[in-house]
Amino acid sequence: MSDNSDSVGLPQIQRRTGDTVFGAICLLGSLVLFSQMWSQTAWVNGQGFAAQPGFWPRLAVSGMVLFSAINLAMSFRDPSSEERLISLGEEISLWLRSIEFALWFMAYVLITPYVGYLPASLIFTVALTARCGYRSPQAFVAAALTALATVVLFKSFLQVRIPGGALYESLPAAIRNFFILYL
Repeated sequence: MSDNSDSVGLPQIQRRTGDTVFGAICLLGSLVLFSQMWSQTAWVNGQGFAAQPGFWPRLAVSGMVLFSAINLAMSFRDPSSEERLISLGEEISLWLRSIEFALWFMAYVLITPYVGYLPASLIFTVALTARCGYRSPQAFVAAALTALATVVLFKSFLQVRIPGGALYESLPAAIRNFFILYL
C-alpha cells in the first residue's frame, strides 16, 4: 500500500501537465505587478506602518513573486514525468474551475460597499464554507467567527481604512459610527 508521502510524513506533490507553464505565467504576471508597485501605491508620512496605503499591496505582490518563483522552481525539480500526463481537456477544466473563486472574490468586493465589511465577510465566508462542501454547524460557526475576527483585526487593531457600507447609513447615529469605525 502506497501512502504517497515522503520520509518526514509530508504528502508528495504530484505535478500535472501545465504546472510549469502556469508557474511561468504567474511569475511573469507578478513581476509585472511588482515593477509597477512604486508608481501605483503611496507611502504617506504620519501613517502607521500597517495603515500605509501601499503596505498591503506591496506585501501581497511580494508574496506573489516569491511563491510563484518557488512554484516554478519546484515544477522543474519534479522527476516523475509520467505523472504529468493528463489530457488537455482535464487540464483546461481544472484551470476553468479555479476561475469560480476569483468570481466569488469579485462579488465580495462589489457587495462590500453596499452592505459593509462585516456583513459581506460573514455572508461570503459562510457561503464559501457551504460551497466547499462543509455541512456541520461547527464549520459554519468557525467560518462566521473567522470573518468576525478578520474584520475586527483589520478595522480595530490594524486600523485599515475600509469604507463603511451604505447599509450602515440606516443605523442609528451612535451605532452607525461604531460600525463604520470598528466593523
